[in-house]
Amino acid sequence: MTSKIYTITAAFDAAELKKQNVLGKKIAESRVSSGMSQKELAGKLASYNISISPASISKWEKGAALPNPYQLLALSHIFGINDMLKYFTGCSPEPQDYTPELSQKGLNLLQMFKEMLIASGKYSPGDIRILLRSGVSNTERFAACQLQFR
Repeated sequence: MTSKIYTITAAFDAAELKKQNVLGKKIAESRVSSGMSQKELAGKLASYNISISPASISKWEKGAALPNPYQLLALSHIFGINDMLKYFTGCSPEPQDYTPELSQKGLNLLQMFKEMLIASGKYSPGDIRILLRSGVSNTERFAACQLQFR
């Protein structure tokens, strides 16, 4: 498995987020917008084998306590939150663009390869961005480009 390198696109200040109780407010906001009471949310969490009292949920929402990582994952699943970092902090990690590492010849080949993929009708420009950020090394991308032009 190839690891990805991410950069945060917005400033992240954990102390400020905690001071403003952003996590607790977001939990309360999600619960209320889902039409659930704290007791109902505790019941939903029980279906994830998480035993929690409505009083504990109240503490989360007031900033007096924090959910553990497993509780936070279950909350995200219950509320349909796909990007937890962005939802709870406003920050969103973006994979780094590896293209600056390529020489001009490599960049030209990459551009030609992107145009060929789009022209094939099988890929959109958005798909190409995903391919470029999938953790594939530049060497592998360059080799793929060379194979396409033989």
